[in-house]
Amino acid sequence: MSINIDQDNHNHNHNHNAGSDDHDDRLDAALNAPLLQVPDDFSARVMAALPAQPGAVEPQRAAVRESTLATTHATPSAAPRVWRVLQAVVMAACGTLGAVEVLLFVSGLWSTTALAVG
Repeated sequence: MSINIDQDNHNHNHNHNAGSDDHDDRLDAALNAPLLQVPDDFSARVMAALPAQPGAVEPQRAAVRESTLATTHATPSAAPRVWRVLQAVVMAACGTLGAVEVLLFVSGLWSTTALAVG
């Protein structure tokens, strides 16, 4: 009876390996096939399409900031000050939240230890 079980397992593994070999053959064929045929003048055409001097285009971010200042009627010197105050408020809030998280963690450790000892 054990011979039949072993023979069934061998047949099952053999069938599984046959399917795996088929997948391996297709994968090998796909990996050996050329993926893309590049024309001979490809690099020359790409280099010709690039601008000679990089950085000739003005960044988009500066234009957006100027338009935002114009629509809010704020002076350019007031915007950085407001931005710095806002950053300071956010940093203080995050620091406070972090301190609360640390205190909650420590109090959790303290109460667990107190329950385990006491």
